[in-house]
Amino acid sequence: GMENGGAHVEFFGGRLSLEPTVQEKLRMAVDAGVDGIILNWDGDAGTEELVQEAAKEGIPVVTVLDDGATDVRQCFVGVNSYHLGQEYAGRIWKLLQDMEENCQIQVLLNSGDTDPGKNTLFLGLRDTLEELAGKEGKERELRLDTIAVDRNDAFQAEEAIRRLMVEDPEEQKILVCLSEADTRRAYEAVIDHNRVGEVRILGYYESRQVLEGIEKDIIDSTITVDGEQVGRLCVQALTEYRNNGHVNAYLPVDVYLIDQSNVSDYLEQYEE
Repeated sequence: GMENGGAHVEFFGGRLSLEPTVQEKLRMAVDAGVDGIILNWDGDAGTEELVQEAAKEGIPVVTVLDDGATDVRQCFVGVNSYHLGQEYAGRIWKLLQDMEENCQIQVLLNSGDTDPGKNTLFLGLRDTLEELAGKEGKERELRLDTIAVDRNDAFQAEEAIRRLMVEDPEEQKILVCLSEADTRRAYEAVIDHNRVGEVRILGYYESRQVLEGIEKDIIDSTITVDGEQVGRLCVQALTEYRNNGHVNAYLPVDVYLIDQSNVSDYLEQYEE
């Protein structure tokens, strides 16, 4: 409940021995008649149905970091996709300065993704790179490809990343990963295939393993969000909706680039 102004946040399934699926947790939340649901969207049709059901029961839903069920969710708390693309482009441009002419830039998209934001991200990345190249007046051949991988199929994702590592072995590549899991898979694959330094990995989000990869200079960098800010905005959105019956459809969160220059600050948070 969120009575007397305080928010009581309950994580469904935190103490169960078998980690329940997003849908099982949603089912519990809807059945329990909670005051609001904060959901990291997974793009699954079953999830969408449960969110529709929550809406019918009058339970407000806030999607966080991945947007979905746009017709029934009250608010999306997350990153502006176009801006995120611009951030990646800035980093890629920096890397390109030290690379051979024929560098291939590959963006790993999730084929199962219903989030239109990913296309917007790609546009932001492409526009910004073209702009930077134009400013410099250098006729630079920018090869930008997207590769769609079904992220729910770990084996398929791994295979796709391995294929990227082994094809055109003499060519330098920049690989943009848009999930923590893909970033981790790319990190493992680049070591397995001896492509460290030849394939530069730009990641998304952070985990201890991703941060260690940056520290060892195997992952170039990752773009992450401030978890506390995200949590604060989610609770703020639900509180506002409960109090006023409406809330902004979108609350943007800030993004940060983690690279070798600042990774130690972030790793400290993991040292328990």
